[in-house]
Amino acid sequence: MIGLDTNVVVRYLVQDDAEQGARAAAAIGRLTSDERGYITKIVLVETFWVLTRAYKLPRDTVMQTLAQLVERDEILVEDHARTTAAIQRACNGGDLADALIVETCRAAGASETITFDRDAAKRGMTLI
Repeated sequence: MIGLDTNVVVRYLVQDDAEQGARAAAAIGRLTSDERGYITKIVLVETFWVLTRAYKLPRDTVMQTLAQLVERDEILVEDHARTTAAIQRACNGGDLADALIVETCRAAGASETITFDRDAAKRGMTLI
C-alpha cells in the first residue's frame, strides 16, 4: 500500500502542473487492487478545500469527483463505510468536514454531535 498526500491527489485530479501532474498520474496509474493507494479522511477534506477554495471548482463537481475516487478498486480510503457515508451526505449539501465529523461521532457511539454552527445543525448535528 502507498499513502497518497493531498498535493498528489490534487495534481492528479487537476493536472495544472505538467511535471507534477504527470508524476502523480504515473504513480496513481501504477496502483492496483493488490498495491493500493491509501487516502485518509484528512487528505479528502484538504483536497475538497483546495479544489473549492484555491481552484474555485464547483462544490458539486468536487464532491462527485471525490465520490468516484474513493470507490476505485485501487484506492483504499480510511474508514471506508463512514467516509463514503459522509461523502454521500455532503453530496446532498453541506460541508465534507462536518459530514465526516457526524459520521465519525456516530460510529464511536455518540448519540448526538453538538455545535454552534447553524449550517451543520441542519445536516446532522445538534445546535446548542
